[in-house]
Amino acid sequence: MELKIEAQTDSRDSFRSYIAGFEYSGSSNPSAGESPALSLLNGELVCCQCEDVTLYLPFRDSLFGNLYCTNFRICFTPAIELRKEPCCSRSLVFSDDLQLPLCSVERILYSSLSITTKNFASSGKFRLISCPLSQLDGVSAVKVFSKDFRSWTFDLQHSQLAVNFANHVLHFSRPRSPSNFFRVSFIASDPSLAGLNAIAFNNCCDWQKELSRCHVHFDQWRVCSLKALDQYYRNPVER
Repeated sequence: MELKIEAQTDSRDSFRSYIAGFEYSGSSNPSAGESPALSLLNGELVCCQCEDVTLYLPFRDSLFGNLYCTNFRICFTPAIELRKEPCCSRSLVFSDDLQLPLCSVERILYSSLSITTKNFASSGKFRLISCPLSQLDGVSAVKVFSKDFRSWTFDLQHSQLAVNFANHVLHFSRPRSPSNFFRVSFIASDPSLAGLNAIAFNNCCDWQKELSRCHVHFDQWRVCSLKALDQYYRNPVER
């Protein structure tokens, strides 16, 4: 008797990003000059591109390729095609093995020294980026820590846009207003999705729809504005 065992290709992911699958455009959005070697989401723009970059990941071999920073994520495209690892993905849209959403950035550090075997593991060689860097600041390496406990170290000593990359990551990962987040700004630019940008249950219509969904009789409930009620109330004293 022969037993036929089929590999289960459907991986059960335990963590998903907040970007839904229907937002994926499936096409590249070319920038000025050459089009980037990655598929962009609707409303996503390439802000900075660095060439001849070496990526260092923990417990893995270093990778050489191009580095992109968009208004939504950090993306590294290796020069050679890698074998896909049979691991779970954290994202519904893209493979997050070499991509990191900017909303997941915890800390950004930079170093003016070139990365060598001696100083690679030394955290004292890196300084925290808390404000935009000047073009006079020598940036040879950038280290990014994510909120899911991953670390990314980029060797940018052969790139002329290292300072621009660090400033773009800082700008889009630390927006001054929640409306500047990529998801919110994308909804605001699409009139058909403008309702999703409003605060839920902050108007009378939302509460009426909720009462209808719960099959509640409207003669027993009344939706009213707090401004129409009295400013002062009487409360019983607890004894």
